[in-house]
Amino acid sequence: MRSEGPLTPGEHKAHTEWVLVVGGFGIIVVFGGALMWLIYGQEFALIGLGVMIGVALLFAILYWLLKALEAWAKSS
Repeated sequence: MRSEGPLTPGEHKAHTEWVLVVGGFGIIVVFGGALMWLIYGQEFALIGLGVMIGVALLFAILYWLLKALEAWAKSS
C-alpha cells in the first residue's frame, strides 16, 4: 500500500476486491485440502492442492492480462 495519504475510492475498491479474492481462495485451499485429506487421504489431498495452485496461477495470469489490457485501453 502507499503511504502518502488516504486511498481514493477506486484504489479502495481495487484493494478490497484483491483482499476478498485472496482470502476466499485461502479459505478454499485450507478447508478443501483438510476435507480431502480426511476423506480421501494424503495422496489425493496433495493432488488436489496441486490442482488448486494451478487454477490460482491460471486466474492470476488472466487477472494480470486483463489489467494490462485495461491500462492499454486507458492510455489510448
